[in-house]
Amino acid sequence: MLTDINSLTGDELKSFENFIHSPYFNRYRTIKKLFQYIKSFHPNVTPKDVYEKNISAAVYGKVKVNSHTIRKLVSDFNKLFEKFLFLERAQKDKAAGAVILLNEFGKKLLWRSYNKKISEIQKYSDSDFGIDEKYYLNKLNFYSEFFMHSHTTISKDTSKISLKKIEYLNLYFVYQTLVFNINYYSDRYTHKAVKRRPPGMIQNVYGFINEHIKYFSKSYPDIMMLYYTSLMTETGDVKYFDALQNYYRRNKKKYDDNLMTMFYVSSVGFLKTRSLREPDRKNVLKLFIFRKKSMEGKYFENFFREGKNIPPFLFFSMVNDAVKLNQTEWAEEFIKIHKTYLLPQYSKDILNITGIILDFFKGDYSDINKNISKVKKSNILHFIYSRLIKMMMLFESGEFPALRREAESMRKYLDRKTKEQTRFDELIRSSYNFLNSIHYLEKIKNNEVNKSSKKFVQFKKDLISGPRMPEYWNWFERSVNIKF
Repeated sequence: MLTDINSLTGDELKSFENFIHSPYFNRYRTIKKLFQYIKSFHPNVTPKDVYEKNISAAVYGKVKVNSHTIRKLVSDFNKLFEKFLFLERAQKDKAAGAVILLNEFGKKLLWRSYNKKISEIQKYSDSDFGIDEKYYLNKLNFYSEFFMHSHTTISKDTSKISLKKIEYLNLYFVYQTLVFNINYYSDRYTHKAVKRRPPGMIQNVYGFINEHIKYFSKSYPDIMMLYYTSLMTETGDVKYFDALQNYYRRNKKKYDDNLMTMFYVSSVGFLKTRSLREPDRKNVLKLFIFRKKSMEGKYFENFFREGKNIPPFLFFSMVNDAVKLNQTEWAEEFIKIHKTYLLPQYSKDILNITGIILDFFKGDYSDINKNISKVKKSNILHFIYSRLIKMMMLFESGEFPALRREAESMRKYLDRKTKEQTRFDELIRSSYNFLNSIHYLEKIKNNEVNKSSKKFVQFKKDLISGPRMPEYWNWFERSVNIKF
């Protein structure tokens, strides 16, 4: 899409313009004219701006030009845009580009340039080799290339270089194994559905790190973070979360923005899982505090800005958990900043359901019913929450016969979903709790409950923690405190 040019910053747009005007990459005057036309709308190019008739008028001076000609022009432009992005990325990955060039010098037998480039790469700082797995991969690729050259020239440093190659091969393997294990256990639905995993590999990695714990603790804080994250994700044991926090406090000076981002993303991920498995208001509050710090430090932005899209469920839960803590302003700010990281195919639906929830808790009911009608029944998450909101609205408006019908319909829906294999076990459980709680709340409304009874005391306790804690416990608490 020509509207993709909106993603470029002002400086990137200037670089792309130079790229377009380079005769090596583009010799077509029509593409230059198309660029100038689109540039005039940047960064707000709309689909309407790039209709065929508008492109035709801007590039060819005619309202109507053969559609095939326009499609060919747009296709050529998009190919140049892709090539530009590729080269921009290659330039940013300094070490990877240098190793590729090193390899090409060797193929062309340009040994003087080859040796000069090796000396140059050896002077690179660690940051020049990149971050995360790219750092280890770039180091591995460099020492692999260096080893082959030193081996063929019978260099006295061959053994040392070989050791470096093996060291970074091991580090890369350790890093990727930990990442795999975190991904495997972070989604219990996937864990149940996909049984295959490398036998014994993660245990060997755990053992290897434990055996060399001083080495890893001193020099590789990213691997230590993955180590604790993998253990706490796999076991659900809070002692590994505490170990990660302690390691962070002892080694904070080693943490750059990337490591800080990894730290917060890992911590939030564990706390989110814990809040689902162990329903408790304190867990949700602790999770919110980490999320708030993450947003203040722009760590989530850093994470998703690197080409990662925010998962729809994560986006939703961050808004929804904030609402349950009565932090609607924070939720609105989160949506404003992070909605651009949603994939387009999810954006419309998820912004609709989060908008419904926020409107209800802000007391703005004007568009809620209209927006609820847009929720697709095939989306289990959105459908359930839209019905919870509807039931709370019916209760507040005193439409109890309609509320009972809605509750019965929802119970049948949950009964059907319970028999299916879904990733929403915790939501279904808390939704059943919601139905039971709103039924009891109606009895309270009708003065059918003794507020000194054990059942009423237990009902209020369930709004704080435990397996019977309902979804939107904050609303129930507020409703119970109302003098009927």
